[in-house]
Amino acid sequence: MEIFNGRISEFEQKASFHKKKAILFSTLRGICFIALVVLLIQFFRTDQIILLLFAAAALVAFALLITRHQLHDHQHILNTTLVKVNTEEKERLALNLDQFDPGNEFIETGHPNQEDLDIFGQHSIFQLVNHCALEDSKKLLADWLSKTPRQQEILDRQSCIKELSGNLDWIQEFQSNTRIAVGKKKKQEPVASSSDLINWANIPGKLSNPALLKTIAVVLSTISIGLIILIALGRLPYQYLYGSLLINAIFLVTILSSLHRQIKGIDKAKYMISSYQQCIELIDKQHFEAPLLVSLKKGIQNPANALKGINQLSKLSHRISSRSNMLYMIFDLLFLQDIYLLTAIEQWKNRHKKHLNLWFGSVHEAETLVSIATFAHSHPDFSYPEITDKHYQISGQAIGHPLIPTGQCVPNDYSIDGKGSVDIITGSNMSGKSTFQRTLGVNMVLANIGGPVCAQQFSMSPVEVFTSMRTKDNLEEHTSSFYAELKRIRQLLELVDHRPVFFLLDEILKGTNSEDRHLGAVALIQKLTGKSGFGLISTHDLSLGKLEATEKNVRNFSFNSEIEGDKILFDYRLTPGTCKSFNASQLMRNLGIVD
Repeated sequence: MEIFNGRISEFEQKASFHKKKAILFSTLRGICFIALVVLLIQFFRTDQIILLLFAAAALVAFALLITRHQLHDHQHILNTTLVKVNTEEKERLALNLDQFDPGNEFIETGHPNQEDLDIFGQHSIFQLVNHCALEDSKKLLADWLSKTPRQQEILDRQSCIKELSGNLDWIQEFQSNTRIAVGKKKKQEPVASSSDLINWANIPGKLSNPALLKTIAVVLSTISIGLIILIALGRLPYQYLYGSLLINAIFLVTILSSLHRQIKGIDKAKYMISSYQQCIELIDKQHFEAPLLVSLKKGIQNPANALKGINQLSKLSHRISSRSNMLYMIFDLLFLQDIYLLTAIEQWKNRHKKHLNLWFGSVHEAETLVSIATFAHSHPDFSYPEITDKHYQISGQAIGHPLIPTGQCVPNDYSIDGKGSVDIITGSNMSGKSTFQRTLGVNMVLANIGGPVCAQQFSMSPVEVFTSMRTKDNLEEHTSSFYAELKRIRQLLELVDHRPVFFLLDEILKGTNSEDRHLGAVALIQKLTGKSGFGLISTHDLSLGKLEATEKNVRNFSFNSEIEGDKILFDYRLTPGTCKSFNASQLMRNLGIVD
């Protein structure tokens, strides 16, 4: 928190300095412009050459002041954005997550663990970890949070995140510049993505002979220039220019449909191109050590040069957006700018379209890694898990939940090892059973994306996490909560027949009577001990604890509470054995339900 407070103060001072400079140069620019206009008016009145020279000097000064103003204005925006980035990180550390994107669009119905582990939604892991500005990067992060990677993928991500998290200046510069570029999208413009740009690049051109077209444009432009010079010298009347303009207009009309076809899809994506441009520039200039980061950088450098190509595309997008300007229309009629634009677009496509998937994919992966690295930097007390090649193994010390404030989080040690291992957790109400299960699942998801976990030490084998904790009825499908839970269990049994699964089942078979619940739970546990899975099952059915004596893969753990007077005290500590304390009656008395 102190680091972010210091950076906020530093960037606020810089933002204030550059704002003052930007205002100064803007004022001087205005003065120069007024002087330029006055000098030109006086020149046309008096024909004194000295006034024209002064006007030229004012024009040069005006251009230089524009450059200086733009420099300080950009630095003001950049430092203001850096203030916001660090302020938001303070909010994340305080777990004030309401203001951040919940990622609801990434929720998959029937996903093995998303809903139960709060991967997306309010107060979610996505809100805690996501710092991406590009929509495609957000999608990639959501994909990483939702899938089980291979061991080497996790290790490669870890290597990148460890390197990036040690360079806070660069990752915040990356975040800020990308955010500024994305923020330039106008309200009326549609949200663009990399697929839109790729689709645009693959629209085939219809120019049969672009070289001939460009040659004709050069000839006609030269004629226009020649006529303008002769008219200015008084050798020809200005009416001669009308004929040239008419010929140029007819020629432009012949390519208008082709041009509209080629610019559709890029005419509203200037902000998106600028976003990729900023990312590619920052990746290109940074030295990396981690193999995956080196590979991503290579992906934007070879084949072809992404930085050069994206800069060219950015210039094309600016030329396209300026077509609505009246000055452009005049120059277009005189010098056939649309011809040069059309041939440049087709030339760019032929040269670069086959590389766009690689370039954009590298940017998305880099931004996703930067996002996780920012999360890692903000949690130096978290540890990077050991990813073992031994199946069916999880072990950790001082494991906590990253979405619970530090002062309220009670860490626990835990380990489970072996195919078919099932741990039964009993406990009184509100004692921490469900929270502990979510704690394990959430940290495994963080481990899968290559990030650090909320634990002093943690090791695991790559395994799919499956949960059944918040099953509820569905009026539309006419299913009860009990039937919904059965469907979820069937989904689990189908999974463990095909691959290793770590399961977390909360309050098993809670929707039926106690006798059926017990018989069904016993049958399910016995079935799971012979499958390709391992995990935890929480229950209030203490008699399930007897299975430890008959099933070699079953162990008992519990969370307990104490009652002192009318107070219920929880220690939230995982304890071997079945639960020895109960608090339902006391809870009912505390709420005034019973006497």
